[in-house]
Amino acid sequence: MDTLLDIKDLQVFYKTELGPLRAVDGVNLNVKRKEILGLAGESACGKTTLVQAVLKLIKPPGYIVGGEVLFNGINLLKASENKLRQIRWKEISYIPQSSMNALNPVMKIANQIIDVIEAHEGKVRKREALHYIEELLVKVGLSREVAKMYPHELSGGMRQRVVIAMALALNPKLIIADEPTTALDVVTQRGIIQMLKDINKDFGTTLLLVTHDMAIHAEITDRIAIMYAGKILEIGLTNKVFSEPLHPYTRLLISSIPRLGSKQRLVGISGFPPDLRDPPPGCRFHPRCPFVMDICRKIEPSLLKFDLERFVACHLYSR
Repeated sequence: MDTLLDIKDLQVFYKTELGPLRAVDGVNLNVKRKEILGLAGESACGKTTLVQAVLKLIKPPGYIVGGEVLFNGINLLKASENKLRQIRWKEISYIPQSSMNALNPVMKIANQIIDVIEAHEGKVRKREALHYIEELLVKVGLSREVAKMYPHELSGGMRQRVVIAMALALNPKLIIADEPTTALDVVTQRGIIQMLKDINKDFGTTLLLVTHDMAIHAEITDRIAIMYAGKILEIGLTNKVFSEPLHPYTRLLISSIPRLGSKQRLVGISGFPPDLRDPPPGCRFHPRCPFVMDICRKIEPSLLKFDLERFVACHLYSR
């Protein structure tokens, strides 16, 4: 399975009055063709900033400091705006946070999807386009009639499925889904999760799934990357990470998942994430780590290969 997206030493900061906030600070990550890669971590750890940087969607006061984002061998960070417009939606589509509110309230669903298609393919025949859109809506679990409806006539879960249909409209190689189940009830969440899994299987589409919900990662992803305070701390096959978590932060995240029928006490993560305008020296997790050592306070651990398909940034494994 070869690499579709390769992120190398990516740095994205935000300007503040007290100095730059290092939201993404030297991230290395790759996404393989036809896999579902999960990106997990607490809120404000840099997940959304990372995936927005992939498509150069960072807006001031944010700015990309350096690194490479290679998609099919093209460095997106150095690509022209015209080239990026060709790649966005057609090659890489993005389902943003609060995507349910991203739809135009005064346009019917079909017209909104037609706009996406025409922006990349040129003018289309409306009758043929409408038939295609109706088929697309059926594939994401909606009725054909939804094409003729306005967003306010749909439930939250239906609007989310519409946005996913828009993401599929041009058959992209990669879909980036940023918290696609946020604000949905658990039944609707289940349906969205299963649909994303089916899209990966039926269309062969690569998925980069961003969510803080570890249970969703356990359900759907092939590999998972754990992010904390702008850094990647662990990468591995999802079943391996959940059965044998290496990094202390990963262990604590997994131990916080409630399990039906379990009498085991849930363990929270003490303390708070660091201020990324002035991150602590050494490992950024060391102020909250139950296994902290002197070296953790002084030297930042590198993300090193632990075994096949497994990487971890922790001094427990680098000695």
